[in-house]
This record gives sequence, C-alpha cells and structure tokens, in this order.
Amino acid sequence: MQSNKLADWAIDMMASMRTWDVSSEVVGKRKFTYLIGGEAFDYLSLLERLAVDAKINLKETNLEELLFYGHLPSHSMKDEIKNHLGWKKYRAYLNYWYGVVIEQCLQYVVEIEVAKEFRAKGMIEPQDLGDIVFHRLYGEESALLFRKFCRDVKRTYKESLSVTELEAYTYWLSKYRFEESDQSRFASDTLKGLSYFESLNGQTRSNGSRHLQ
Repeated sequence: MQSNKLADWAIDMMASMRTWDVSSEVVGKRKFTYLIGGEAFDYLSLLERLAVDAKINLKETNLEELLFYGHLPSHSMKDEIKNHLGWKKYRAYLNYWYGVVIEQCLQYVVEIEVAKEFRAKGMIEPQDLGDIVFHRLYGEESALLFRKFCRDVKRTYKESLSVTELEAYTYWLSKYRFEESDQSRFASDTLKGLSYFESLNGQTRSNGSRHLQ
C-alpha cells in the first residue's frame, strides 16, 4: 500500500537508496562518498546523485523540506522513512545524523561557550579555540586526536582535509567521545548539540536556506 504522506517520486528515491550498495564512486569529475567510516550513510550525497540521474528538481519537489532538509522529521514521518529505507539503511542514516551533523553542532556550541567565558572574564580570547573545545569534549588536544584518527583508519597524516575526510574525522570523534565519556555526560553533550540544531533549523526554515551548507 502506497503512503499518502510521501510523494511517489520520494518513495522511488528511497527505494533506490535502500538497494544502493556502492559506498563511493566517481561520476564525471566528482567523487561521491555515501558511507562514512563504513557505518554512516551520507544520504544527502546519494540524494544529490540520484536526483541528477532522475532529473528531479529538488526545489520544485521540496524533497529537502520533506525528507532530507537535514533534521529528523516527526515521529510518524520517521517511521515512514524507516519503512521505505529499510532498517539497515535507516540505522546508517542515524549514524550520520548523530555522528556527523549533531557532532559538528556540538563542537560549535562548545566553542561559543568558551568564547563567552573569555569575554565574561574580560580576557582576550585566542584566535583558535580548537584545543580548548577538544579538551572539553574529548579530553585531548586536537592534533593528538587527529593523529590517533589517522592511525586508527590507517591513513597518511596530512593537515588539509576534504569535506568527506572531515566528516569521517568528525564521525570518528563522536565514537571516541562515546567511548571516553560516561553515559550521562555523553547524553547531556549530545542533547546540547541537538538543541542547537533545532534552534538553527528553525532559523533556516524561516529564510528557506539549508543548514550547515
């Protein structure tokens, strides 16, 4: 039975995503990576790839608004998406959502908090707050964590990262935080990232732009 909540083309898109078994590919001059860290499904990249093939106009169809605007839909819509994507792909979607999108939000929130603390004390904040942020979230300096990441994923160390590589690092950091934090601390910090995203998402909806893009 076909859903009355999702348009036919949206259901077709998710059916294609459900059976998509390529983790990355090069199309023309562009490389698409759909599976971050072997676990996190970058649905936006695959959506873009499929939309090009199907010649779907994302703005005209409101696909981003309906499914992949970047936030989790209402509970009923989540069930709808899970049913069409299948549990395996949906779980990977959640990995990407929490491990990349929300982790990025959390890092930014903590950076704002640190900057406010410097100003409240009448101190000049450093140009780069990265190490302070990383110490609070992950208990280590950013450079040391990045070297650990490179060793874990068996990649050559380099300072500059592509967008896909940065997402892989962010996902690794989210798992590192889970392993190194107690359960209550991990949940509290994740909620902080979620709350920030919800406020950000409300703003982007009001002006019609996408978040974090």
